[in-house]
Amino acid sequence: MLKEIDVFVRVLQKAPAQHGQAIVLYRYKGKLKEIYFSALGHTQNRSIILASALAIQGIKDNCTINLYTQSNFGFSFMREGNKKMG
Repeated sequence: MLKEIDVFVRVLQKAPAQHGQAIVLYRYKGKLKEIYFSALGHTQNRSIILASALAIQGIKDNCTINLYTQSNFGFSFMREGNKKMG
């Protein structure tokens, strides 16, 4: 049975003191791991997609990933983008 990891992505773009910071939380068996990185120079939606990609790349084992973000804009585009562009 594959292990299951919850990944939470939050990008702080609104408050001046937190501008351009992304937070990724990993939760596995009730334990949390936090990672912070800079998202300066990107829109909020692009930062969410970038943070999500980096979060997934950071997982080394085969597992099921439950990804939670503050917005699904970028991901709905990824699901439907080929229809709109093709």
